[in-house]
Amino acid sequence: MRIRPRVRAVLTSAAVGAAMAVAATPASSQDRPLRVGLALSGGSAKGLAHVGVLRVLEREGIAVDVVAGTSMGSIVGGLYAMGVGADSLTALSTGLDWDALFTDRVERTRLTPDQRAFDARTVLSLPFADGRVRLPSAAVEGAAIQRLLARLTWPAAAVRDFRRLPRPFAAVATDLDTGEGVSLTTGVLADAMRASLAIPGAIEPLRLDERILVDGGLSRNLPAQDARALGADLVICSDVSEPLDPADELVSFVDVLMQTVAWSSFASTLEQRQQCDVLILPDIDDLTPLDFDAASEWIRRGEAAADAVVAELRAVGARAGGLRAGPRDPGAVFPGRLADSVRISTLTIEGSAGPAVVGLVERALGVDRDAVVSRERLDGVLEDLYATGLVGPVRYRLDTAGDSVALVVRTEGASRDRVGLGFRYDDRQRAALLFTATLYDRVQFGSATRLDARLGEELQFRASYLSGRAVTGTVSLGGEVGWSQSPLDVYDGGLRVARSELEVGSASVLVGLAAERASLLALELRGERAVASTAVAVTDTAESVWLGSAALWFLRESFDRTDFPRRGGRLLVRSELGVSTVAAGGAFSHHVLQLDRRVALHSRVSLVLGAHLGYTAGRDVPPHRRFQLGGDHPSPIFGSTQPTFAGVPAQFDAGTAVHVFRGGVQLEPLADRFVRIWADAGEARAGWRVVPDDWHVGWGVAVGSASIAGPLSVTVTGGNGDLQWSFNVGRRF
Repeated sequence: MRIRPRVRAVLTSAAVGAAMAVAATPASSQDRPLRVGLALSGGSAKGLAHVGVLRVLEREGIAVDVVAGTSMGSIVGGLYAMGVGADSLTALSTGLDWDALFTDRVERTRLTPDQRAFDARTVLSLPFADGRVRLPSAAVEGAAIQRLLARLTWPAAAVRDFRRLPRPFAAVATDLDTGEGVSLTTGVLADAMRASLAIPGAIEPLRLDERILVDGGLSRNLPAQDARALGADLVICSDVSEPLDPADELVSFVDVLMQTVAWSSFASTLEQRQQCDVLILPDIDDLTPLDFDAASEWIRRGEAAADAVVAELRAVGARAGGLRAGPRDPGAVFPGRLADSVRISTLTIEGSAGPAVVGLVERALGVDRDAVVSRERLDGVLEDLYATGLVGPVRYRLDTAGDSVALVVRTEGASRDRVGLGFRYDDRQRAALLFTATLYDRVQFGSATRLDARLGEELQFRASYLSGRAVTGTVSLGGEVGWSQSPLDVYDGGLRVARSELEVGSASVLVGLAAERASLLALELRGERAVASTAVAVTDTAESVWLGSAALWFLRESFDRTDFPRRGGRLLVRSELGVSTVAAGGAFSHHVLQLDRRVALHSRVSLVLGAHLGYTAGRDVPPHRRFQLGGDHPSPIFGSTQPTFAGVPAQFDAGTAVHVFRGGVQLEPLADRFVRIWADAGEARAGWRVVPDDWHVGWGVAVGSASIAGPLSVTVTGGNGDLQWSFNVGRRF
């Protein structure tokens, strides 16, 4: 339900009457020009309508003297109080990646190689501490929001009294201990805005001084009294609060629960409206508080609502002294305003973090005395730190004394251990589940220990350890033990004549060198035992093989995102020398080059390029080092020896050499909807010999979508045989 026309008319009439009464007061009776205050309510995405209200105020030349905001209103209001104009707020609102903000998503370019390979596999991840799984206090920690606010409020980072901003400002939060509203007018501006936005259950509370603060909408969603406390004589209110629903529309226990929670909040809003001289009520029908992608529409609705009461707005502006120039974009000059880059005189690290975390922060910052630091560099360092999984959200402040600037960083050492669940379905391996645990710092600081169990047609159990990880050093030491089981199809003359079960137990150690977070060069020593047993064949066979090998490999992965990347690539080069018990004497060698590349031609069009080359030689080649070609879905266990190929059944061709080349295009006609068209050419054969006349040629078309469970796609392929189609949902693991 929305506010009924009769109720809206009463509220609007009251506002008009108040404005006219003020306008009727002679100017000479005032000791000073009346001050205009702006109160902006909370409302998540609905709060973007406030930007439209500001556009009308600027268009009409109505200067705002003080600003108070709650939740999203504190974000819009805090930036406006700094001097950021409505046009810049419009560009910011429509250009932000809101999904990244409210998921704490870290750019892939900042993840370490092991994180890119392992951490994106799960659809559910929960904290693990003191031997048990814990529910988080909120859906996100708010690290991305904190960094954004710190970046946006950088010019005011040294201001400790918000009443010294171009427009005095107050952000309203709620004390979690008492439930009382807290008007924040001092401190760090980014922290005050972040506390006001801490939606319970969605964004973690913020501790400021001795108080734990959450979203101000719980106590005072419309901060009209806070605007008056700043000295406003006239208050313009923009309110996107949700009204109460009538009892006969409450059809579930959830509806009843939400209604009872909303009682006190809406009662407060009605009280605050009595202090408004002009009340602006943007239309909130047909959209939800989570529709951030409708930013342009919210702004339009804010403009329409302000235009509907433009006569009252003009009356307030006239009584306050007519048209007065206020602070305008790109930013007002005010005492303590920082330049884009500052020279740091001292660095202090606060919080409860241990010495190892403090040392990591110091090394990451790399700030020596008299170093020059920009907001972009500091923001990047903080994101790098959060991406390590070793540090919680980091806050900072800049204290000025004369010409010197002191950087004070606050961080908490947090247990980042996680357990996760992954899911995948495709029409070859069918359904599969992944259970995983990631434990940090078990042997030394910065190390990651991972435990995996994959259940499905292909089984895998694995435990791995890696130190360094391009976080605490460029050199990494690691090891892994595991066991896997996977089916292998045997073809003869184009017909499948047998299916084998291949079991592989392995143990390995490696020394790696991470030149940067996108690349890893490693030397790996490995021992394996493989057992292949044939279930159906002309002659049943069973083979057990032991092998030992040394491999040098290089991995570089720079995709911009995990699912349907638009740009970047993945390159794996691996060269292995080993001995096995397949035959008496001799040795084997195994070499693989895999390339997958995306080249962005447009924001929604990318070239798809790829190659998979492999060669193995020697008398002692173990069966799982031979190559098999075909299928639409890569093997999660033997992906490097079983390249996919459009129009050819899985594992159709086998040999000691393989070469596959791929080219195509990926389109994104709608947001998170993809079409990929490509062609494959190549073959698997005995011995390395490139004969294009003998190659298979296939084509494929895939239609896909991003989903909470990972990529979802339907694929149709063709080539030398009949058309085939396949389906999958979930990430590969």
